[in-house]
Amino acid sequence: GTYMLVLTVGLNVLTKSVAGAFSISASLMCMIYALGTVSGAHFNPAVTVAVVASRRGKCSPEEGAKYIVVQLAAGILAARTYCLLTGDSFMSLKPDGSQWGQVFIAELSGPQ
Repeated sequence: GTYMLVLTVGLNVLTKSVAGAFSISASLMCMIYALGTVSGAHFNPAVTVAVVASRRGKCSPEEGAKYIVVQLAAGILAARTYCLLTGDSFMSLKPDGSQWGQVFIAELSGPQ
C-alpha cells in the first residue's frame, strides 16, 4: 500500500498533474477497501504510530516497528520507481542550500 501511495503522489505532484487530488484520493480509497482488513490500512508511518500510540491493542509496538521498516523501504522503492519512469531525480526534492541531515530533522519535527 505504501509503495502505491508514494508512487501515485510522486507521479501526480511532481509531474504537476491537474488530476492529482482525485487520483491520489481514489488510489488511497481503493487501497483502504482492498487492503484495510489485511493491514488495518497502515499505509504510512504516521498511521502506524497513531494506532500503536492509541494503545487499543490493534497493533503492538513490535509489530508497529516492523510495519514502519517496511513502509520506509516501500517509500524508497517507490521513489526509485518514479525516477526510473520519469528520468527525474528525487534529489531535487531537497530545498536548495539545505543538507540532507537538515531535511531529515525537518521531516521528523513535522510542520513548522
